[in-house]
Amino acid sequence: CVGTQYQLTNRHDNYYIPLNDFGLSASKTKQQEQNVAGFVQWNGLLARRYQLTAGLRYEHAAYDYWMNGQRDVDQSPSYNNLFPSLSVATAIGQGRKAWQLMFSYTAKTQRPHYSQLSNKVTYGNRFLLQSGNPNLKPTVIHSVNLTMVHGMVQAVAMVDHYKDGILFWGRSVPERPSVTKISFLNKSYTQMQGILTLAPRFKYWQPNFTAVYTQTFCELPVVGGVRKFNNPLFTFVTSQVFKLPAHIDLTAVY
Repeated sequence: CVGTQYQLTNRHDNYYIPLNDFGLSASKTKQQEQNVAGFVQWNGLLARRYQLTAGLRYEHAAYDYWMNGQRDVDQSPSYNNLFPSLSVATAIGQGRKAWQLMFSYTAKTQRPHYSQLSNKVTYGNRFLLQSGNPNLKPTVIHSVNLTMVHGMVQAVAMVDHYKDGILFWGRSVPERPSVTKISFLNKSYTQMQGILTLAPRFKYWQPNFTAVYTQTFCELPVVGGVRKFNNPLFTFVTSQVFKLPAHIDLTAVY
């Protein structure tokens, strides 16, 4: 499978506010993006037991940013990236005793929204301002996924690394320490997730139990230092399906 893609977008913002205080000011911007991509993908059997899919995508992205009619060179970058992908699936054993395994790796990009790139500053109250960040870089996401299915048990392990991830964060305004300005910033971080599902089947009762573990490894600047955001989060969800006469199903989720 071979293909190409071309995308051209234009956005104009004219932000007017009859107030030039509290860090607020009018702005007129233009944002243009050109994206050219080509990709190739192959899938087939390897050694008669492994289903293999491999792909490669090349992207060229060019950005142009104008402020009040003047092109800003520092905020008009271009990017050239290669994004590979690979997945391997196989089964060990036969019938109900078989183990189904799948491994996948993908690399992709996530570009900031135009609202996130806007430089306009909005007023929340005398202690809070909000704005975008025209210096944001696109995020490159590397994802690794391992899935195992055996009878009523399904287990999934995922690791996602966000290079230049886009986060919403607040900082004090230097000239007014009592005022917080919330904006977007680039920060690389890693997120891990594990999912374990048990789904036994009985004649009139079909329960489902799912446990989820999530942990993010990230550090962000705060007043006087750095704060770590790496506490694990555990979630448990269960659903019960009861098979009633006349093809009626009763479901309870909690």
